Amino acid sequence: NPRQDIPIMVFTHHQWNLIQQEELSVGAAPIPPKELDRNTKYVFALPARYNFAFPTGYEEVEKILESNPLRAFEPGSSIKPVEANIRINNFSCSPQQLTVTGTARVWEANVLYEVTDKNDKVLSNGFTTASIGAPEWGEFSFSIEGDLSEAHVLRVFAESAKDGSRMDTVEYFLKPFGRAEILAKEPGSILVEGVLDGYSDQPTRFYFAISPETIITDANNIQLSESQLQPGDELQIWVSYPGLVLESWPAQAGAGKIVRITDDIDWQGLAADFNPLAIDGLLAAIKNNPVAGAGNIEITADIKREFNQMGEDYRFFFYARGKLV
Repeated sequence: NPRQDIPIMVFTHHQWNLIQQEELSVGAAPIPPKELDRNTKYVFALPARYNFAFPTGYEEVEKILESNPLRAFEPGSSIKPVEANIRINNFSCSPQQLTVTGTARVWEANVLYEVTDKNDKVLSNGFTTASIGAPEWGEFSFSIEGDLSEAHVLRVFAESAKDGSRMDTVEYFLKPFGRAEILAKEPGSILVEGVLDGYSDQPTRFYFAISPETIITDANNIQLSESQLQPGDELQIWVSYPGLVLESWPAQAGAGKIVRITDDIDWQGLAADFNPLAIDGLLAAIKNNPVAGAGNIEITADIKREFNQMGEDYRFFFYARGKLV
């Protein structure tokens, strides 16, 4: 009896997640029916139609599905929908090579990138093409080789079809925000001393409010929970501020905001359901903490006004350069 491969729709794990979010259209691709249940690449395979010109075709498919249900051999990923049109799914960075994978929904599928040092000097740049252009989501990847020992920021973006300006920019720190030692610990926060990469080359003491959106790791990039943190531990801190997401391996921090309160104190705001009404208590705790010696910090109208401008969805992360000593 004649046989004919039946067109079916096939999706990768990532594509299936996007389909579930109604962000990806589907199409048909030819895959032999006997391969329906036997793959590690596709999360799902669905017959698009039966070929009734060959009466045994539908019977073959139904028999296979009855004895070998559809299943994925590899776990799917959980992708949180975001508004941005460019997403970095993962990257790995060494002093000699940077490899990046992601998805984009951009004009003509053009994805541009650059790597800069901590002074924003461009060390490398280029472009790649996603698998499909807007309005669909396409997958892209690129690799940069060379001397990346001074690489500090990865920036991926698109260009406007109208005027060529940058848009949909996402930025990632390729190194942790800080490497520090825990001096003291309270529920939800720690006092640490260390070097803040890109801010200070000298050891600085600062408070750090622990939240689900921030990542604390050991020297080997193994994530540590709050319960594992103890005074004397050496750790790495990965946080975030506006337009610049700091990553350690695949774990991502959320977006945040920088607020300058006075000429000599820099405060950092980190997004994560912070309630501005708690500002007074938080600053009072800093002021009265003998470990920090920060009795010269005053709760002023300017401070309250600046924090109120941050909105209702911020948790507090902060340090005071030159003050907490």
